[in-house]
Amino acid sequence: KNGRLSLGTANAYKYDMRSLLKFKPNLTYEDVTPDFLNSFENWFLTITNSKGKKNSQASVGSICRSLRCIINYYRKKKVIPPTFEYPFLEYTIPDFKPPKYVISNVEIQSIIDCKKFDDLWEEYARDIWVLLYRMNGINFIDLLKLRWDQKKGNHFILTRHKTRKTRRNNIRQIQIFITDKIQSSLDKIGDKSSTFVLGQINMENYTETYLMNRNKKLKTKINYYLKKVGKRLNLSMPLDISMARDAYANTLKRANVNPLKISENMNHSDPRTTQMYYLDMFD
Repeated sequence: KNGRLSLGTANAYKYDMRSLLKFKPNLTYEDVTPDFLNSFENWFLTITNSKGKKNSQASVGSICRSLRCIINYYRKKKVIPPTFEYPFLEYTIPDFKPPKYVISNVEIQSIIDCKKFDDLWEEYARDIWVLLYRMNGINFIDLLKLRWDQKKGNHFILTRHKTRKTRRNNIRQIQIFITDKIQSSLDKIGDKSSTFVLGQINMENYTETYLMNRNKKLKTKINYYLKKVGKRLNLSMPLDISMARDAYANTLKRANVNPLKISENMNHSDPRTTQMYYLDMFD
C-alpha cells in the first residue's frame, strides 16, 4: 500500500514461495518450525535449478530470509498470534558467500581495445559493458533509465534503482564524473534524439512492469553478444553485463584505492557491504 515493495522484490517473493510450496503444498505459517526449515534446506540442496546446477546454500538463505521477513511482518500486524513459536531463534539461516571470480586488468583492457566484431550488436554490447564499467560500475537498469537532464555540468547525478524504495537512511545520490573516455562512449552510443541516454525506453511515463520487462529483454540480448566477445578474446570466464560492476570494484582494489572511497563510488549505504560482498570475496 505504501509503494515500497518493488516489482523485483515481489517477483523474488513469488519465486521463493513456489520453492516452498513445491516442498510442502498448502504450506501455512503454522507449519514453519525449525524441523521444517532444516528439512526444507536439506531437500532444496539436493535438487537442481533452471541452469541444471545443484542449488546452493546462498539460495536457501535467500528463500529463508524472505520467509522470515513475511512472518515478521504478519507477527507485527498481529495476524499471526503471539502463541506462534518463532522458528528463527532455533534455526540459523545459512549465510554463505561464494567467492567472486573476476577478470584481470589485462583482460579488461582487451575488452576495451577489441576491434573485431561479427556484427553491430556485438560492438554495441561491448560498448555498453565498457560504459557501465567506467560509470562507477552502475547496474544496467540505472543506465537504461538515465536521462540527459540528469547531466549537471560535468557530472551525471542519479539514484540507484535498487535502493530507491528500500533505503530510508543515509540516502545519497551517485555522482559520476564524465571523463573524456565516458564522453567518447556517450558520443558513440548515446541517443541525443531521446530523453533517455541510451534511447532504449520508448515512453516518458513508463510503468514499473514496462521497465523491468525492457531491462530483462535487453540484458538477455546484450549478454548473448558479450558471451561471444568473451569467447573470441579467450577470457578466463564468460563475459556478462553484471561483471562490469565487479570489475570496477576490483580495479580500484588492485589500485589500492581506499575501501571507503570505493563504497562511496558504488553507492553502498554501509562500507561493510562493499568489503563483505565485493572486496573480501574476490579471488
